[in-house]
Amino acid sequence: MTPEKKEFLLVATTAALSVINPVMGAVASTTLWVWQKGQVKQFERLLEEKLQRIDQNKLDKSALESNELKSLMLQAVETASQTASNLKLEALANALVNSVVLPTSQLTGKQALLRVVSQMSNEEMIALTALYYHKPTNENKYSFLDDLANDLFQEQGWDQEEVLVAYEGLKQLGLAGNFGLSNNPEKGGGRWEITALGRRLIQWCAP
Repeated sequence: MTPEKKEFLLVATTAALSVINPVMGAVASTTLWVWQKGQVKQFERLLEEKLQRIDQNKLDKSALESNELKSLMLQAVETASQTASNLKLEALANALVNSVVLPTSQLTGKQALLRVVSQMSNEEMIALTALYYHKPTNENKYSFLDDLANDLFQEQGWDQEEVLVAYEGLKQLGLAGNFGLSNNPEKGGGRWEITALGRRLIQWCAP
């Protein structure tokens, strides 16, 4: 290809992109807006279904009228508009319902809990739930990684590394702690325990 042809193609491509890019940007923006709107609608339907099943005897009327609830609602809707995770939508809806029924409406630190939920992946939610409900077989009540990995392999098909990555993520979020003393040193990972923050998050987001 001659230098003249190369220069012509470069100029032509640049000119085409200058026209195409704004159009592509507008299409992407519209598509994203439609998707976000759809996520919020899905979240609203889910929340409405759960609110209709509330036991009126447990309703905390003071929580319903609080500024805290308004703030939580705004943050939850924003998070819902940005997630593709049905697990997260479910957790957000449960959290808002639990914010207006006793005794969970009395939990402190809801803003921090919502911030943590917004950062969690599906894998981390599944791993946290598995750790919370895991029944250790040892007398010290520790949850060893290879025991958790066996459970999650059967339930989710995860391998050892996928399990470890999920728990390391929980550790970064302050939801679980790794205290060493692995019952299988060759596999690594040690023993894991859920933190106070992790227990409270499960309690707040439980159905």
